[in-house]
Amino acid sequence: MSEKKTKKLDAKDVKDVKPTYDSLFKTWRESDQCKDQNQKFMDLLGMAPRQGMEILIEAIQQPYMYITIPATKDKPEEKLPITFFDQPASTKYHGSEFGGLVKHVLGVFCKFQDMRDKYHLPIDHATTIIVCLLHDFCKWSIYQPRVTVNNYFDERGHFKFEDPCWLGHGEESVIKLQEFIHLTDTEKLMIRWHMGPFDDALKSWNVNKVKEACPLAMWLFIADYTDALENGMDE
Repeated sequence: MSEKKTKKLDAKDVKDVKPTYDSLFKTWRESDQCKDQNQKFMDLLGMAPRQGMEILIEAIQQPYMYITIPATKDKPEEKLPITFFDQPASTKYHGSEFGGLVKHVLGVFCKFQDMRDKYHLPIDHATTIIVCLLHDFCKWSIYQPRVTVNNYFDERGHFKFEDPCWLGHGEESVIKLQEFIHLTDTEKLMIRWHMGPFDDALKSWNVNKVKEACPLAMWLFIADYTDALENGMDE
């Protein structure tokens, strides 16, 4: 009696096997990159003493939503907690991946710090940390994972944009941050206008007026835009 032959998977077959959402999420959470960049983010915020900062740090570690992974014959239903640290920086451009937001703002911090030291910008270390790490604070919970009923990422994109507030971008970050910490006028202006010429409001409020009101805002824009370009913004 002949033995039943089993099909051997070749490289193409393996490549075509899509990983499930929960496997990708868990791989991310267990990665050294996740642990390292989250710890660096937390350490830096801890170096910017501000009333309410401890509450903010505690809040961003809490889940703002759960993704339900349906039960299978091998395992029960599971709910995966999503926090600030899992957020992408965008839906399909720069940092469109788990942890992309934290990776992006850390990159902005490094670039801004280099420019601050090179050009002797009049800004202290605490303010540098706050405006760089928290300029995109409005993105805390506006990118929702697109997950199919079969536990795969949706082919239309891994994340979708859902902002219930519609307060703007820089404006929303300033408003939400002030629910936790006090911001100086310089910090408010830098975060508000960090989009530079890409801010639609500048069509009615000239960019030169922003430079006059807060020259440092344009330096934050340069750091932000440079990091975005390096991480897929132009793809």
